[in-house]
Amino acid sequence: MKYFFLILLPFLAHAEPVAHTLKSGSAKYEVSYLTKTVRAESKAVKGKVVCESECEFLLAIPLKTFDSGDSNRDLNMQSTVEAGTYPVVTAKGKFHKELWGQKEFTMDAIVNFHGVDANYQVKVSDSGKNATFNLNLEKHKIERPSLFAVKIDNEVPLAFTFDWAP
Repeated sequence: MKYFFLILLPFLAHAEPVAHTLKSGSAKYEVSYLTKTVRAESKAVKGKVVCESECEFLLAIPLKTFDSGDSNRDLNMQSTVEAGTYPVVTAKGKFHKELWGQKEFTMDAIVNFHGVDANYQVKVSDSGKNATFNLNLEKHKIERPSLFAVKIDNEVPLAFTFDWAP
């Protein structure tokens, strides 16, 4: 009988994948130029984290869901980033399973924006409830708009909030 359990032990030790689906989430960006700062938010963030020996995540945000409170400004942003051609921005990556649930950690992510993949370091805080990084527009081949011949900043701070369901 004890040999039977020894034979089954490797199968019992293999845990089923644990999936966390995003119940709700938001993404905010901030663009600065001259003396003006523009902020916009999307509450249409979709995502999932699946953990086995390591965790894999995928996030997606439709670009047309960002709202700055000025519809004309939002349409200009959509035109600049060619939202009709590239309607969704995605982020994906992997991190060590032990990091899930830690108060703070940093992980790598591949962000696809404007049809171009770029690597970023993402800071995660509050046990996976918040994340931040700076998006580099030139990495994604975005022609930066200008006002009085002064282009907007190349680095765009992004902040995310997540409410995960086990």
